[in-house]
Amino acid sequence: MKRERGFTLLELMVSLSILSVMMAMLVGYVLSMQNHFFNDIVRTRINSNLRSAFDIVGMNIRQTGENLKKSFPAVVLSNDLDGAGKYLQLRRNLIPEVLTVCVNFNAGATSISVSKNNPTNAACLYSNVTSVYNAFNTERLAKDGNIRMYIFNSLTKSGEFVDYTGGTSSSNYSLSISPASANYPADSTYLYLVEEYAFALDETEETLNLYRNGKTDTPEAVAFSISAFDVVIKNSDGTELAVLSPNSSTTWKQIKNISIGLTGTESWKSRDFSTTLNGEFFPRNIISK
Repeated sequence: MKRERGFTLLELMVSLSILSVMMAMLVGYVLSMQNHFFNDIVRTRINSNLRSAFDIVGMNIRQTGENLKKSFPAVVLSNDLDGAGKYLQLRRNLIPEVLTVCVNFNAGATSISVSKNNPTNAACLYSNVTSVYNAFNTERLAKDGNIRMYIFNSLTKSGEFVDYTGGTSSSNYSLSISPASANYPADSTYLYLVEEYAFALDETEETLNLYRNGKTDTPEAVAFSISAFDVVIKNSDGTELAVLSPNSSTTWKQIKNISIGLTGTESWKSRDFSTTLNGEFFPRNIISK
């Protein structure tokens, strides 16, 4: 009997040992599967975040240049915005109409003339301005009476956004605007109801930010946990540009595609996960006249 009890006790101890090993293996397997599961969640979140950003940037690249001529800088790529790396500006005109500035405009003024008496420029003739003025006014009223407008000096290829808030049409047409910061010459300065979507990386916050219509003080986060934002402009002649300034000899009509690279990075349990997505987008308005 003692031998049988001893044998049974030994058998029980062996069984418990085997069970302990099996449980340890099972727990290890479960923990490993759990780690893989959460790793996949992190990777999926990074990919989803990057693809959402790609959709927004890509959509705006495709719409770039709408209602704009090749002489207007519809695409501007610079090296930094407050040290944040690439700064990509994408512009399109909300309406096909463009107004000509008909009287020299001085910095700080809040009224800009778009017609005048006895003009030498037909674009400044009162009767010729009426339909364009009405198109501008209609678009402004549709935006609750206040819309951003772009003043463009075609000689220097420079310009700025102002708020267009009203106008007069009694004897000559003029537009009421917020004060502009520069002087603009008559007959070679034009007004556009441009919509600009600009993208830049905030390295401190690790966000890809969107800036609308020149308002760099009010960023909107498009994607989070972004560690790199790379942009390269590829031209139809095979050249590549890391910078495209407004006064460049290369116009946006010569662009073949815009290459975008986004890197997303997240950490989980002291482990860093990083994914990079690359894509090329075609500004379809290049083929328009």
